[in-house]
Amino acid sequence: MSGLSSGGLPGPGTPTTRGATRPDAGDNSLGHGNGVDNDLKNGSTGAQDAGSDARDNASSSALNQTVAECPDCKVAIVIGDSSASQEAHSEPMDVAEWTYNDDIAKRTVELINSQSGGKITAEIFHRVSAGSYSREMATVYAKVNEFLAEVPSQKRIAIELHYNSVKSTAARFSEVLYKGDISYAQNSVKLLAAIFGGKDQVRRYSSNPRGQATFTNGPTNTYLMEPFFGSNPASAAIAMCEDGKQQLAQAYATSLIDWIG
Repeated sequence: MSGLSSGGLPGPGTPTTRGATRPDAGDNSLGHGNGVDNDLKNGSTGAQDAGSDARDNASSSALNQTVAECPDCKVAIVIGDSSASQEAHSEPMDVAEWTYNDDIAKRTVELINSQSGGKITAEIFHRVSAGSYSREMATVYAKVNEFLAEVPSQKRIAIELHYNSVKSTAARFSEVLYKGDISYAQNSVKLLAAIFGGKDQVRRYSSNPRGQATFTNGPTNTYLMEPFFGSNPASAAIAMCEDGKQQLAQAYATSLIDWIG
């Protein structure tokens, strides 16, 4: 596609490279400033993470048994910030997370509707001001869980859309934090990194205290998507062009359709 010199979704047979080393993004590794759930502290030990990984592997095996039970599946797409808070903002982008991701979510739903053969129903969920961040997250995910209630437990999925922004302009990588089936995180982050030209990274949600309300309230398979850093000029240029927006929406749509099976 025109206008993308640094990324783009790979064609058939085009390999993508995973980065083992995460670039330094400063202290604010998720770039969300003060708009996070500071009242939800989370600690973990190596033993806890090992147990969690074992449960994730079991969940992945169970997925194959539930595909046949979900002929008409649903996916939830959550706009990670509210219209009031807006969250991450960067001069190269000149648009806040909420506004940007609201557009991307609508594009994603259109693509899912046209490409899933009617098998998947996608719905967008927005945070509504409720007095505190934690209450807002509990409220929006209560609606998500109600929407997914008739879907088999292991096939319930929600993705929460964000983008990152930090003081440094050098940070450039795609990241997915996950709860549940790691395979969706691994597959989707490769598509994201292919667009924005940086490394890719997958982390279990317990490895970072930020965003814990998402995973506390979210369904069996919940993913916090950080496709790019708006503070990186090259990534921002891709994200803001029409081709970049459509490719990002296509990456989300493709990853969800493929995961549903």
